[in-house]
Amino acid sequence: MTILLWGAFALVGFAQQTDVQIAQLRRPLNAVQQVVMPSQDNQSLLEEELNRRGPGIAPRFAVTMAVDITPESFGDWEQLPNGNSVWRLRLRSATAHSLNLGFTQYLMPDRGTMILYSPDGKRMMGPFTPSDNETHEQLWTPVFEGDELVIEVQLPTEKRHELQLHLTSVNHDFVGFSALVSGSCNLDVICGAADGWAIVDHYRDIIQSVAVIGLNGNTFCTGFLINNARNDCTPYFMTANHCGINNGNAATFVAYWNYQNSFCRQPNSPQSGGGGNGQLNNFNTGAFFRAGYSPSDMTLLELDDDIPASANAFFAGWVVADETPQDTVICIHHPSTDEKRITFEFDPTYRGNWGSGDTPVPNGNHVIVPDWDLGTTEGGSSGSPLFDRHKRVVGQLHGGSAFCGNDLYDSYGWFTTSWLGGGAPNNQLKVWLDPDNTGITSLDGRYQLSCSYFVLADVPSQSVCAPDTVVYALQISDNFTDTVVLSIIDLPAGLTATLSEDSIPPGGNATLTITGTENLAQGDYLFSVSGADATNQAESTLSLQIYNGITQPALSAPADGAIGLGLSPVFTWSGAAGGTTYDIQVASDPDFTQIVGEFTGLTAPTVAGVQLGTESTYYWRVRANNLCGVSDWTTPFSLTTAAITCAQVTNTTPVTISPVGTPTVLSTTDISAVGQIVDVRVNGLNIQHTWVGDVIVRLTSPIGTQITLVDRPGVPGDVFGCDGDNILLNLYDGAPNSSTDLEEACSNLPALSGDYQPVNPFAGFANEQATGTWTLSVSDAVNSDGGSLISWQLEVCTTLPSDISLNVLEPAPAICPGDSTSMELLAGNGFTNDTISIFANGLPGGASISYSPDPATTGEAINVTFSGFTDAGSYPIQLWATDGIDTAYTDAEITVTGAPGQAALLSPANGAADVPSGLVLQWEPVDGALYYQIILSLSPNFEDTSALYTRAVTNLPITGLLPNLTYYWRVDVFNACGETTGTTIFSFTIEADFAFSLSPTSLEECNSAGNTATYVLTVGNGFTGPASLTYTVTPANGPTPGFSQAADNINPGDVVTIVFENLNNSGPGNYLYTFSLGNGNNASAGDVLLALNASPGLATLNSPPDNAQIASATPQLQWAAAVRADNYTVEVAHNDMFTDILQTATTGGVAFTINALPEPGVYYWRISANNECGSSLTSAFDFNFQPNSVETLQGQQLYVEPNPTGGLVQVRFAAPLAGELQAEVFTANGQRLQKQTWLTAPGQFTIDLGDYAPGTYLVRLTSQEDSVTQRIIKQ
Repeated sequence: MTILLWGAFALVGFAQQTDVQIAQLRRPLNAVQQVVMPSQDNQSLLEEELNRRGPGIAPRFAVTMAVDITPESFGDWEQLPNGNSVWRLRLRSATAHSLNLGFTQYLMPDRGTMILYSPDGKRMMGPFTPSDNETHEQLWTPVFEGDELVIEVQLPTEKRHELQLHLTSVNHDFVGFSALVSGSCNLDVICGAADGWAIVDHYRDIIQSVAVIGLNGNTFCTGFLINNARNDCTPYFMTANHCGINNGNAATFVAYWNYQNSFCRQPNSPQSGGGGNGQLNNFNTGAFFRAGYSPSDMTLLELDDDIPASANAFFAGWVVADETPQDTVICIHHPSTDEKRITFEFDPTYRGNWGSGDTPVPNGNHVIVPDWDLGTTEGGSSGSPLFDRHKRVVGQLHGGSAFCGNDLYDSYGWFTTSWLGGGAPNNQLKVWLDPDNTGITSLDGRYQLSCSYFVLADVPSQSVCAPDTVVYALQISDNFTDTVVLSIIDLPAGLTATLSEDSIPPGGNATLTITGTENLAQGDYLFSVSGADATNQAESTLSLQIYNGITQPALSAPADGAIGLGLSPVFTWSGAAGGTTYDIQVASDPDFTQIVGEFTGLTAPTVAGVQLGTESTYYWRVRANNLCGVSDWTTPFSLTTAAITCAQVTNTTPVTISPVGTPTVLSTTDISAVGQIVDVRVNGLNIQHTWVGDVIVRLTSPIGTQITLVDRPGVPGDVFGCDGDNILLNLYDGAPNSSTDLEEACSNLPALSGDYQPVNPFAGFANEQATGTWTLSVSDAVNSDGGSLISWQLEVCTTLPSDISLNVLEPAPAICPGDSTSMELLAGNGFTNDTISIFANGLPGGASISYSPDPATTGEAINVTFSGFTDAGSYPIQLWATDGIDTAYTDAEITVTGAPGQAALLSPANGAADVPSGLVLQWEPVDGALYYQIILSLSPNFEDTSALYTRAVTNLPITGLLPNLTYYWRVDVFNACGETTGTTIFSFTIEADFAFSLSPTSLEECNSAGNTATYVLTVGNGFTGPASLTYTVTPANGPTPGFSQAADNINPGDVVTIVFENLNNSGPGNYLYTFSLGNGNNASAGDVLLALNASPGLATLNSPPDNAQIASATPQLQWAAAVRADNYTVEVAHNDMFTDILQTATTGGVAFTINALPEPGVYYWRISANNECGSSLTSAFDFNFQPNSVETLQGQQLYVEPNPTGGLVQVRFAAPLAGELQAEVFTANGQRLQKQTWLTAPGQFTIDLGDYAPGTYLVRLTSQEDSVTQRIIKQ
């Protein structure tokens, strides 16, 4: 079936789409029944899965949980006003990266629909409709991001009894299906010539045949569409047999189309090894099993629905050949379900068998790719196609050893073997891909579009400025069987359509010319072109956007002549008839010779971002643009900015944003500035938060006006928003970057930084009073992440008051006795004279004020300094301003803080006994305290201070106090104005020490003769008399310990040595000893671990097998792991006594590639398994090296040396070649660097790579019809 997703994914429309919305019901969603699945441990499941994986095993990404859910047994039914019934059920599987569902019974009645959506309604999948009813009666959904979803069915009430819905599988994604990453050496299919990878552009068609697939909701592979001899686009789909698809589960199959990165990540870059941005929004679900053949690892399916047109699908061609490709082969695949990649090999392939590694097998049923020159394959690539250089499939991936960083092989089930397979329809390809038995052995691929009847325009949507004409180039499908007659349908009155030809042969072309555009009003028009032969008809819609002349816009705000404006106004105007974009200019003169701000190409009739000066007049104008030209400028409007004053307050108190739930945290700051607001900024907004795409920031003014500053950056472009961490922003209306720019600004730490406009303009606060408490709120819209609001600064600019007033801009901070403090005042502009004097009433004796400037000026900040306050307390005063004619005052308060008060001690209680050696001291907080100093002593008069601690909080954890001792403690209190010595002293006594210590707590020894293990036991002083030492051991067959003194006479303070001898009498393993010490009154116990290891077992030699004959000079030796082995020593020798060792190496793995065998002959190899306890040496295997795979050209042996080389490469032949010779040098990605041609082939020649960078290069030699490619390493 084909399905529509939206919300989490881009909107993709399919033929089955209907206008379905979430039902609006009275019962809230949180009251609907929820099924909570059993808890899953993602990490444990992942570790289990990684241990399970191996060659020929389909990777698994989800665990299946069986359920038995039907609308009759679970969920809630409700009624809509339109008479329809709605069934809803909530499902949750905590910590799932995604969920997918398996319905083993799905039958949707006529006019019924089913959708899946997230509880917040922002992500939705569906609708699933009656068109998804299949003969197998099953429905398996694609993956749905997140760990919670809602199932909702809507259908006519009278059809409710016809609904058959049985959910039996809920699949919990423990890996992250869309989050897996592949090796960095891989190459994205999106890469092309513009990125330096022109080689990929040649394969754009076959790239469209490949999909990542899921099965049973829990495993994944790769597969591909395959063409058939009828060229009718029957949706046949091939993958690997080991992916596990069969008759019983084919209905659970899901294929995801075009899952690829949107930009080229260069191979071997960090980006290429990281997460991509592919979308899982285009898919088919459900298939029928047609054939499977395990010897060649082949499975053929037929999808149970057509492929959506949006997939731009291509059905791959194929070849049934006697030989495997001897030149370029290409693999297109989804490694680890990552976005689609492409891989190249330029050397010959050969036949082999699964289970024989890369060993050639002349009659083998697999194609062996010896290694990859560009890219690799990985888990998840299984089932991907191998193409020859003619872009025809020759096999599908079974497995192998290839991975980034190695030059190892891959093995593909051979298409030729699968062609006849086992001879029956259910185990061969031929009866399906050549159903009419035509006998063809090769077939090219075909786009799905080619299988339909169509009449298409190369550019179906065009724009024109009347009265110009428009020309559409038309292409006719070659699937028509007779002459195609073209006609135009629903052409708008006034237009004239002229066809270059109205009768076209199948596959032909025509042009359609539209005139008369001057007869229609400006707007968008639709009409259709139809093509029909005697039996078939096709139609496509064309669109035409007609533009006529253009009118002037009308300016709106700020109004003409507006005064008292802020410095970052928002300009708005009404849209012009016919206008598509707008230009605006702001100038300081009416002739616009002094431009202070200009924007062009604006698509909306509003703009901010021009920064103006104070008390200045400006002029602004706008003009409109469209395809036909530009309008005249509007008559300018003028505006005058206000005289302003600005106040800044910074809040540096961190506020924690909990990772639990979806919290909203608040941070407040007080503004004392007076006057009406003209401008607001938030500077230095510093939020430490993981995944900032779920953060919402709002600012609320003192009267409750709230504007949104940041709203889930990256949403809705990506439902999860920006995945980066941390925010550091300056936000203001005149910022150079818009809030839309912020949506696309996700980058590295911090994810969002710089200067941006808020989502809602700060102009929304205009004309409010600034004085009061401002609140910044930070909301976390998604569970499971968190952080902190670190700091932020609020800047508020206001108009200067024009009345006779005296206002406090900044209050005076508290001071200590004898210090001075200052406050900032502002006098209104209503005084008769500009110069004023300041004086105070209510000052205590000895206190005084001074101010600056003196004399003061109205409309400017006045700094008033207070001094001479000698006693602690709060002093209310009145401050007065006068110019000799007018007088104003304001109330203020000076706070003088003295030394802090005493701290009241809480616990331990005074005189407490038997207190544990680890305890917490606690005391009451003291108002105004900055910190506390805690003194601990063994004497009541604190003559010998045992410890001194400084704390900002009212508790102190302490450990390690000595047993049986009495401690005394007090708390001294400090603030900015002094300290108070604690006069209250508490004491407590530490409990006696009945414990003992064991050292070490664990040992690891070899269980060889003569080895011993020694522990030391130190007895505490708390025991009242001799005690007995006993032990137990698990398992019971552990070595027997000996003691340095009698075990039944252990005294307080004794040090006992425990020795284990004869370790060879016990097998390897972990032995846990519990030692107990007691005397009837006191008891204690402690554990030690004795880990015994043994020498390793023997490795098992695997490949090459004993007495093997090999052709490679660099064979790979492989062996099975030995128990207890830490590493292995490999030895290769000329004789079985190993007196002439050729190569030796130590490795932690179970494979070793011989550097280069010097000459043909018999060689011997053996493996020593090693650990700290010894080694175990295998018997030797031998193999006979006969280099029968030496490269040849025209049957003559070819020698290319040295390789690797520092620059020069000598090429020579064993005997002269007949005819012409061509030599070419390529980079690893296929770019040709050199080409030489000889009409008569030389016996030898030289290639110079000296000017090239170190790396891998390819040398291709061609003579007559024969060619060979050799890889050269330039050092």
